[in-house]
Amino acid sequence: MTIAELRGYIHRRLTEAGIAEAEPECRIILEHIGVSRTQAIVDPSIELGPKAEAAMAIAEERADTRRPLQYILGQAWFYGRPYAVDSRCLIPRFDTEILCREAIDAIAGMDNPRVVDICTGSGCVAITIAAETGLQVLATDLSAEALQVARHNADSLGADVVFCQGDMFRAIEPGRMFDLIVCNPPYIDPAQESELEPEVTVYEPHMALYADNRGLYFYQRLAKEAPAYLREGGQLMVEIGDTQGQEVAALFSQAGLRDIRVVKDYGNNDRVVMARK
Repeated sequence: MTIAELRGYIHRRLTEAGIAEAEPECRIILEHIGVSRTQAIVDPSIELGPKAEAAMAIAEERADTRRPLQYILGQAWFYGRPYAVDSRCLIPRFDTEILCREAIDAIAGMDNPRVVDICTGSGCVAITIAAETGLQVLATDLSAEALQVARHNADSLGADVVFCQGDMFRAIEPGRMFDLIVCNPPYIDPAQESELEPEVTVYEPHMALYADNRGLYFYQRLAKEAPAYLREGGQLMVEIGDTQGQEVAALFSQAGLRDIRVVKDYGNNDRVVMARK
């Protein structure tokens, strides 16, 4: 089978299965077996041999089960780095890079800051901040299984991250203070579950997705608990759902935080809320 024939097969199979991202996923599968984007364009008639069978098997599993491609491949890319992922943790999303970018920019103006990532999951936010700044970052998560993945990722990527298992700030000893708290918490309203794709509802860990109080539960806790762990002038940054900007900003304002700002993502949707103590 040639590159062109394989590409056509994968794209058709994914499209027939109702997968909206058939085109980018086709490219990812081809790259996984060693076919670059350039090669797919310049040399589409190259015969692939056994590699084609491996790619077809991946496409068949993706189409038949709707299991996320990142879980099938065991890898997701985030901020230019490969992360191991499986059903123990949420798959890193492209828009979460906005949270990392804002955190890294803020750190550039700080003197030897202390940073903590709450609800770390795969570790992608903490690891990105540590790798980009050279700082040691503390990261917490309630899920011991997710932390197993996060530790593996930190080790593989050479990032200086210390992981603690526990419920948000309860994983941190009292009295510790930070210059920056970042968090990408669960924020989907459980009432919206029927609107989500099976890739999310069937395969990704529900404790990393859903939050009570219309998805606001963890922001309510952050507004109440985070100020006690922030130094004067320290910042709190959180990822939000695209309809939650004003409500989360209001929660932070009511908690006495200031300089509140809502940041847009690449699709011009509200994605990050920032506040200062």
